[in-house]
Amino acid sequence: MSETYTIADLQAMPDDALNALAAELRWQKEITWDIWSPTSDRNQSGELLQWAEAHRGCAFDIQIGRNEAIGIFIPPNATRFPDVVVSGNDARAETIAFCAAMLAMKGRLK
Repeated sequence: MSETYTIADLQAMPDDALNALAAELRWQKEITWDIWSPTSDRNQSGELLQWAEAHRGCAFDIQIGRNEAIGIFIPPNATRFPDVVVSGNDARAETIAFCAAMLAMKGRLK
């Protein structure tokens, strides 16, 4: 799959499509587990962010409070990827941030 996306595209995706994209970016295959739902399970979305940090060198700046958002930092020098900030502070926002980071590293984020 080599489709490109914008943050707006990711935010507009239904949960099942976003879950499938996260699985493709994490495991390079579709996951058919009944319990795979990182868009609604904070444990699963958090594990995606932890995996991206540990295995791909990404970093995520999660802001809590009035301006809830997740900033994304991409290697090699861990600088903020231009204009990549995901609004929100929930499992769905974390899943979008994970997908955005992985897509950016693959040159698939517009």
